Amino acid sequence: MFRDLKLGDEAGRLAAVARYEVIDTPAEPQFDHIVELLKIIFKVPIALVSVIDDKRQWYKASAGLSISEVPRDIAFCNYTIQSDAVLSVEDTLLDYRFANHPLVVGPPHLRSYLGIPLTSPDGYNVGTICIADTSVRQFGPGDFATLRHFAGIVISQFELRQIASRDALTGTATRRAFTEAAEREMKRHVRHGQPVTLALFDLDHFKSINDTHGHGVGDAVLKSATAACEDVMRSEEQLGRIGGEEFAVLLVNTDGADALKAAERLRHAIESATIPQLPSLPFTASFGVAACHGLEEVQSWFDKADKALYKAKSQGRNRCIVA
Repeated sequence: MFRDLKLGDEAGRLAAVARYEVIDTPAEPQFDHIVELLKIIFKVPIALVSVIDDKRQWYKASAGLSISEVPRDIAFCNYTIQSDAVLSVEDTLLDYRFANHPLVVGPPHLRSYLGIPLTSPDGYNVGTICIADTSVRQFGPGDFATLRHFAGIVISQFELRQIASRDALTGTATRRAFTEAAEREMKRHVRHGQPVTLALFDLDHFKSINDTHGHGVGDAVLKSATAACEDVMRSEEQLGRIGGEEFAVLLVNTDGADALKAAERLRHAIESATIPQLPSLPFTASFGVAACHGLEEVQSWFDKADKALYKAKSQGRNRCIVA
């Protein structure tokens, strides 16, 4: 039990969900193994690891269900995250909350459910781990304890995954984590028409800074540049380090002239930044900006922005070019 469990703070809970950056990510074996093991241990046809945002319950790992998500307002697990207790439903047809649920009255005709919240170390129920059966089942304290142990394993994996997704020097997203985020935003664009723009930038003449002043100063420049960007970025924008001195920003709900303005805001922030070791040392960045209109692959999106970045460098650096 978490002493600081925060059940009434939905905004904080959603922020915790966002920090894990799990929703809409590809399948990962550590979570797939967990749900398959749960099926064996409990002798049930269905086991799930899920994360719940403001609108849906999304399955990070699913064994026994062909769907990948359900609306939050009909999710069994929406009840589970309302406390730190196990939710045990021995017969769904006798529970007014679920008797008319589409997965009860229709395929796969769920008759019993056992779920427990996935609680982050800072006390937010970000999702659930659960099992379900098509027959009436009685669950006991041993079942509760077993499932709670698995919940701890899942949260530990979420935490390790989050650590691995951060660049050790700058604290920004790693290349892999940023690419996954770009894939998610591209899917949202295709599904909902939500505008999104990719901005790639290189720190100008960074090799010369390293060669002249040493890698310690170079590292300080990298940290100062990224901190300057984060100071002027909106909360929904994402920054990642995708190479030695190359970075990328996802400008969500932004395209066209607004995207260019956002890139200029970042460029100016970097140009104005300093480092304690050499406050007078100037450093700048060149930007390539590309919307994802008409693109189907993330790599094509990166290539489009990279060509614009090349133009920015060839035209004198310290500027933004839109593809």
